[in-house]
Amino acid sequence: MTPSGTSSDLTLGFVGSFASALGPVIEAVGTPRFLRALNTFIAGFADCDTLHLQRSRLDPEAPKGCRVDWIGSYCSYEDSDLQAVMALYFRRFAADDSIARYVPPERSTELVQRSSAAVADAECKRLIFDVAAIHDECQVLRTIAEAQYSISLCRSKRLPPFSVSELSRLKELGEVLLPLTYLHALQVVDAPARLEAGPSDGIFSAAAARRGVHLSQRETDICSALVKGRTLATIAETMQIKESTVKTYTKRAFAKLGIGSRRDLLSWLHEAR
Repeated sequence: MTPSGTSSDLTLGFVGSFASALGPVIEAVGTPRFLRALNTFIAGFADCDTLHLQRSRLDPEAPKGCRVDWIGSYCSYEDSDLQAVMALYFRRFAADDSIARYVPPERSTELVQRSSAAVADAECKRLIFDVAAIHDECQVLRTIAEAQYSISLCRSKRLPPFSVSELSRLKELGEVLLPLTYLHALQVVDAPARLEAGPSDGIFSAAAARRGVHLSQRETDICSALVKGRTLATIAETMQIKESTVKTYTKRAFAKLGIGSRRDLLSWLHEAR
């Protein structure tokens, strides 16, 4: 007997496999693994060569009336030029893109497909699309917290254009994946920017004091550098100490705070503020 309001079409096997595949994406939110995990998950429904995440919002104070943030990009094959090409795109062309300027209604996931031949800006087409031989692009869009979040999937000549069934699946997946993209952006774009703008050592000291935790000055300095995205090697060079020493101080600080990773550190700090 099927309970009222439920569907008998979904088997337990399908639900289990879907949850198992999505699990690594959820676990990777806010970490460097997120883009790879997201690409791997999407490839199970529609293959692509490159994946790009962005956020845009209309802003009268921005130079072109639109502010576009680059959340990250991933390439399914070895391409050392990808980051440079995408940095160029977001620096010179993104704010002029009509898709970036479109804001879907709240709680509405929408999909846009375009061929590289339809790109009106000839310079953008030559420097961005032609470099990677991209011929087909699919963007899934959703408005969250008054900003448009999008997942862009691109195909080169090795793959055919996206089919109707693939596009339908991607739009449905956007209902789940775009909120995860939003949460990821909060941690990798917004949190470091907020902390970079303020006296993070004072923030840590105050937050630790409220929690009854005492961090040494060096532990505080290292935690401040970690939330700003600094690597252990960079921290060691700046402080003129060994990287192994930085690791030791990091372990001590994490033990005092009751955490185990950089992601936990960000969560701890925001919960303590």
